[in-house]
Amino acid sequence: MHTVLGLQEIALVITAALFCGLLLERFRQPAILGYILAGVILGPSGIAYIEDVSIIQLFADFGILMVLFVVGLSLDLRSFKRTMGISLSVVCGQIVISLCIAFTLNAFMQWSLGFSLLLAFVLALSSTAVAVKMLEASQELNTDVGRLTLGVLIAQDLAIVPMILILRDLDHGIQWVSLSLKIFVALGILSAFVWWLSRPRKVPLFVNFSAERPELPSLVSLSFCFGFATVSGFIGLSVAYGAFLAGLILGNLKERAIMLQVIMPIYSVLVMTFFLSVGLFINISFIWAHLWLILALSLGIIVFKTLINFGLLRALRQPWPTTFLAGVMLSQMGEFAFLLISIGWDSRVLSPFAQQMLITLTAISLAISPLWVMLYGKMSAYHLRAQATFQQTLDVYVHLLGGWAEYLFSPQAYQKKGRKTPKKP
Repeated sequence: MHTVLGLQEIALVITAALFCGLLLERFRQPAILGYILAGVILGPSGIAYIEDVSIIQLFADFGILMVLFVVGLSLDLRSFKRTMGISLSVVCGQIVISLCIAFTLNAFMQWSLGFSLLLAFVLALSSTAVAVKMLEASQELNTDVGRLTLGVLIAQDLAIVPMILILRDLDHGIQWVSLSLKIFVALGILSAFVWWLSRPRKVPLFVNFSAERPELPSLVSLSFCFGFATVSGFIGLSVAYGAFLAGLILGNLKERAIMLQVIMPIYSVLVMTFFLSVGLFINISFIWAHLWLILALSLGIIVFKTLINFGLLRALRQPWPTTFLAGVMLSQMGEFAFLLISIGWDSRVLSPFAQQMLITLTAISLAISPLWVMLYGKMSAYHLRAQATFQQTLDVYVHLLGGWAEYLFSPQAYQKKGRKTPKKP
């Protein structure tokens, strides 16, 4: 039990997170679940190795900025333009349907406005890490299903910006005029940069990287990330929005590949810390006390999101096979849900019970999502085999019926073809 983490303790925490991440990867689960598991084991509900989470939380806050920075850095706006119309329509539909459901439940449960908004936002998002991993495993990443799924995920990443702004404002009570102005300014700036950066010609950076100065790319990346975050927070917008905007700018310049290469080690450590901090808040006793409710809600969310995605894509006239598989790939709750839950907790719109429930549901939906895709694969294969068997049987009966019809109505023509008279059954 340690109240203050020293170097040895930090080394042990990182080693435990690495081991759990590799273990979950071994079972074809995302590494982020391993980091959460390490937090559960080392936290108050486990062996209580970490009691004071202040240092972990500090690095976790940096991890939040780095997550949004790398999301912006990874966005390929030129590729996104191919599916932009469909993707934005799907995400808008997901948010609207989630809001309708949250506010309908609010009429019966008497929740606060802030919790209803948070619940809707959390339900609308899917996991980029899990979806991409499943697309790669099923060799669908470069197909129509993969392109459509990635387009929707990119649109969800863009939708994070207004979500964060709204939830951050809940701490002081929603001032609708001020909030609307912030969202208008943020979306205006974002739209301008998206238009500018999605032009065919890439813009060069003002700094020329060379082999003699290998430290420059990482320093420029971190300076952009934290510099834009500081300016964004200073003018009243979210620091997370500034980090995302910085990544979006650098990610669509010529030096994007270099930036990604040098920032990923820093990103990996800080993201590990963020998900480790999530695990510190998970209470094992809470899970055991509400196990069946949690499992039922997790399965319900997976099925519900699959049907919603399927309905939206079919409404946009996407083909059946593409529609259903993309709906399954987007069925889980997203890792950004942890970020929104953290913001909601800081804004005091979540009770301890609601915080525990949402964190647990998000983690379990991430874990069972690959199983849901495997189940879909088996059902799809069985359907194709059954369809093929039915088609073969139908062809045999059509051939027999055609022969009998030809024999009855034109026996001479039938005999000329050299066929034998069909035997009566």
